[in-house]
Parts: sequence; C-alpha cells; structure tokens
Amino acid sequence: MGTPTPLALQRDINDKADGQGWCVSRASRRTFEWQLQKLDEAEVFESDEKAQAFVVGKALGGDATALEALGFLAKHCPEEYANVLASSLGLPTVPYNAE
Repeated sequence: MGTPTPLALQRDINDKADGQGWCVSRASRRTFEWQLQKLDEAEVFESDEKAQAFVVGKALGGDATALEALGFLAKHCPEEYANVLASSLGLPTVPYNAE
C-alpha cells in the first residue's frame, strides 16, 4: 500500500470524529483547500470557531483524533492550521477570500 491521499486521510479523520460535531472539509470558493469546521447537521457548535477551539482543547489533552486533524491541517493547509490556532487563542486570523 502506498501513502494515503489527503482525501483518504480526511475521510478517516472525519470517521473518527463522528458524533463530536466537527469535521475537516474541502473548502469551496475559498483560498484555503481544507478547513476545520462545525458539522452543521450535528448542531453541536454555534460556530466554526467554537468547533476549532474544542478540537484544539482536545488536542492539548492528548486526543489522538484531534491531534491527527491538526497534523493534517499543518501538512496540507498550513494557512488553515495557523487560523485554527490563532482563533482558539483569540488572535487575529487571515480572512478567507471568496473566489
């Protein structure tokens, strides 16, 4: 077996995060290819930022799925990774640009 594709890794992360109310998704009409977002249909988080803060908190506590999600973003979309960390710390983020 070769190295898993980013799409396969994303699906694996989302399968593991099932029921937590967040997901890694492919961005549409955005400058960043991947995003950590609230899972709208789960209605767990009020905003993407709250979902991101939850994932960062879980990662700081050693949660393997949260760590995997952040590692995925660090490798495949460093801009989103930086935004997730900045948002979780209450720092300014890079605005998304609609195409």
